[in-house]
Amino acid sequence: MVLTPASIFHRVLHAVLWIVLVGYVGVPAFAGGWPQPEGRLYLKAYGGVYSAASYYDANGDLIADNKATLTEPGDTVQRVVMMTEEFDGLVGGIYGEYGLTPDLTLVLDIPIGHITLRRKGQYSEQLPDDNFRSYRIDTLFALTAPAYYGIGARYQIGASEKLHTNLTASLYIPPGFSTPILNNPDDEFLSDGAFQVRAGIELGIPSSFGWVAFHALYNWRGEELQDEALFHAELGFNKVENAFFKFHMDVLQSMSSFDGVEFTPSKTLLQENYVSAGASFTMFLSAAWFADVDYSVRIFGANTWNLSTVVVGTGIVLDNL
Repeated sequence: MVLTPASIFHRVLHAVLWIVLVGYVGVPAFAGGWPQPEGRLYLKAYGGVYSAASYYDANGDLIADNKATLTEPGDTVQRVVMMTEEFDGLVGGIYGEYGLTPDLTLVLDIPIGHITLRRKGQYSEQLPDDNFRSYRIDTLFALTAPAYYGIGARYQIGASEKLHTNLTASLYIPPGFSTPILNNPDDEFLSDGAFQVRAGIELGIPSSFGWVAFHALYNWRGEELQDEALFHAELGFNKVENAFFKFHMDVLQSMSSFDGVEFTPSKTLLQENYVSAGASFTMFLSAAWFADVDYSVRIFGANTWNLSTVVVGTGIVLDNL
């Protein structure tokens, strides 16, 4: 099943309506949809892991292993390859926000990842005596590099007791400058990415139980990367002193057709669709220091890895800087 813009919209709309109907106070520094107060610094170091042993092809079908017959037309020798691929990553980085004015917040994000792809399988070849000769396949690709250097800003254009509205924009700078992404002999595994500009609107709704927030963003992407739309919804609770819990859902929708697109595990994905869901928990260990943990999983998609992700972080909130 291919996720069309219409189907994505209807699924997100249903999730948004469900969140809003749960209920309608203070909002923590990390809630989406709010700028930081003037002079406040929110700074967090984070690290995590993500993993996938399967992927969604361009039709939205979940693929856990591949089997291919390599016999050429007219060839009497049968050759068969069975392959599984495991995509794993370790990620760490720094994320920060600073309230430059009551309405303007500056944002910095620098993630660094160690990413691996392991191909494991068996190649079988039919011999003249009709027996088969098999070879084991075990290939490892690895890449360690910053994912990007992200800088951005959030500007509050409206604030009331019931709704906060922000405009947001970010620039994502790739760690290298090799082009193009495809057919680059230096990029055996993945690539250095491309320049991306992301902009949109954020809505924050205070609530008796915590908060509700929504983001709708458009991502302009350079080189061969296809533009995409991103949607985010979160439902947060802060009824327990110094502790915060939230559910979140993210939708990424490519703006291009998937006609003729084939999933290539070792290369940068030029376009993808996915819907992911997760939850996070944050606790303040003191007046300034906090720790958090977040888990998310992709529940369906197209031309994308079936990723599960766990991220932990620790940080500090400082005022009057």
